[in-house]
Amino acid sequence: MTKISLINPPSPFLISDTVMPPLGLMYLSSNIKVNIDNNHDINNDDVKIIDLAVNKDFKIPDNCDMYAFTSTTPQYNITLSIMKKLKSKNQQSTFVIGGAHASCFSEECRKDGFDCVVIGEGERSIIDIYNFVTKHKKDNSFIRGIIRSRQIQNIDTIQFPDRTFDGYNKYKYILNEEKCATMITSRGCPFKCSFCCNMWGNTVRLRSSENVLQEVKQIKSSGTNAIQFYDDTFTVNKKRVEEICKGLKEMIITWRCFIHTNTIDLKLLETMKNSGCVEVGIGVESGNQEILNNINKKIEINKVIKICNDCHTIGLRIKTFLIIGLPGESHKSVDDTIKFLKLANPDDYDYSIYTPFPRTDIWDNTNKYDIKFDKETLNYSKMFYKGIYGNYQSQVSTSNLSIEDIEKLRNYIDNDIRRELYDKKYR
Repeated sequence: MTKISLINPPSPFLISDTVMPPLGLMYLSSNIKVNIDNNHDINNDDVKIIDLAVNKDFKIPDNCDMYAFTSTTPQYNITLSIMKKLKSKNQQSTFVIGGAHASCFSEECRKDGFDCVVIGEGERSIIDIYNFVTKHKKDNSFIRGIIRSRQIQNIDTIQFPDRTFDGYNKYKYILNEEKCATMITSRGCPFKCSFCCNMWGNTVRLRSSENVLQEVKQIKSSGTNAIQFYDDTFTVNKKRVEEICKGLKEMIITWRCFIHTNTIDLKLLETMKNSGCVEVGIGVESGNQEILNNINKKIEINKVIKICNDCHTIGLRIKTFLIIGLPGESHKSVDDTIKFLKLANPDDYDYSIYTPFPRTDIWDNTNKYDIKFDKETLNYSKMFYKGIYGNYQSQVSTSNLSIEDIEKLRNYIDNDIRRELYDKKYR
């Protein structure tokens, strides 16, 4: 009998939900398998990742000791529906939820019937919960509630993600025509943007370069030669990046990562390019400096333009990430974003509609920002990133732009301006 089912719900609102495998559950799986108390006689076959993104018709086994879900906020209604169906047939089982939604909406998850809601990283908490459940099978009420995870300070001690589960090979992330794996080499972000719900905190914990390269070697041995480093900011520590680059170059790895304006320079970009990096992504949010100042972004738009130009000079692709509907958004600020795109001329960009989340400064102090939204009626199933065109909705407005204005301007920049930039670059 499977004792623990780790469940990844589908994301039908996305353009494709078979691009990014569920790294969070993959970490849980590998760490459970090596850390559960031996007294419980658990083996690898007792821990299963049930990935409903790539195996949509998979039948989830009954009578598990524990069902543990990961969920983003747009996924949550689907996650909740799956949980309720399972719970109606498995009254003695323990139902756990973690991931981004649980960290932002822990009280809601608890009220909706999840026995345990894990805030933050779950590798230790899931083991603590399982050990308690197996010792108190007749009464698991003692472990019900909201659990704020202890941070793992030395993240080199965390097992590498489990890439052996059924369905992993169905994921299709391609980088430079190579099948691409995903990795995280740090936890936490040193910046404090007012729109961000940072579940890992503002203290950055870095894996050593040796530990990172061990995982890269493991990935390469399976036949994968491309990697997306999914850290919020891969370039926090220059020396570590240089050490990692040396190893990546020796292994002949194609790779991509996210950078920050304040942690990068031309020399480091050249080092990355020479080691196999083919693209970087950078969070810009807006082309208007006043909006950037208001959201505590701590960047200067002219520096971002220089970074884009530097990337073009050395032949490195750059993708920018932008948000419409931030506090203070106006026709002028949107025009500034268009000007930025034309000056920076990124190889690609994403332009998403601002989604307000709890545990952010904008949410907690709405009165000091030029932004309007109804906390009680937000429909997160219509607010997502990389979703199917036309299915998303704005649910925020500013003193200068209505909900409808924001949606129209988003579509204009994502379509008309994108075509204009493409024509300028390739014709």
